[in-house]
Amino acid sequence: MGKYVMKNNKKKIIVLILACSMGVAAQAQLIDTLNNTSLSEYTLTPVLYSGSGVPDTTTISFSDSSGALTATAANYNDIEQALFLQSANSLSVGETLSVSVPSWTGTSQDFGLCVASTATPAAASTSPLGNTRTTLSYAFIGIRGGANHLVASGFDGATSITTQQYQPGGTQGPTTLFITETAPNTFTFGAIASTVSTNGGTIDLINYTFVNNTGVGDAIGFYVDMRADNTIGSMSDLTITNVPEPTSVAFCGLGGFLGLVAWMRRKK
Repeated sequence: MGKYVMKNNKKKIIVLILACSMGVAAQAQLIDTLNNTSLSEYTLTPVLYSGSGVPDTTTISFSDSSGALTATAANYNDIEQALFLQSANSLSVGETLSVSVPSWTGTSQDFGLCVASTATPAAASTSPLGNTRTTLSYAFIGIRGGANHLVASGFDGATSITTQQYQPGGTQGPTTLFITETAPNTFTFGAIASTVSTNGGTIDLINYTFVNNTGVGDAIGFYVDMRADNTIGSMSDLTITNVPEPTSVAFCGLGGFLGLVAWMRRKK
């Protein structure tokens, strides 16, 4: 009987430790595979047209009909930047928004992951020099030109976020772009590249705290800057991952330890 109780208690401790480990593990939620040909949850909004004296004829579109998200510019006549955002999902403190970069085509400027204060910002005028970037808060981490050139930038209301660039080197570009909300309105923008030998290949390009708008992260999605008739991309598996706080891990570890002590006392 005593052996049975001891074995039963041992099993309980093992279950407790396993459950605790599972409870503190990072939880990943796949938001969009970006290969289902339906992008109806996103809103496309041009936020800059820098045409010099002529109406905007550039059109930007997004598609995942090829199995991954790409962006295309047609009838190009001057620089146009656009946001492609949804509010059905949002980013919170302790969460990381990420997207995979399985391959890359095109070389015309920036395409990347974005967080913003709204999924439906005011659209830039199609007349010369339309610009609504300074009326909202957003920032992005993207690929510039070729696949091995990273860029991060954005606006905090009227405040321009200083653009940061990084070239990992080699021919293999980043495999993942990510944005982590580390504290309220504070974000880390970065990427993972196989050519980077330090920090597990992770590149933290910028850290930024928004002060002019506290709702950044309520909208998530993509940013593009097009400067030619071109298709650029691709991206897949938009994911939000929740990383447990250190206090949760410590608490769970303490619980497992106390449970183990209790079992050992019973054993004696």
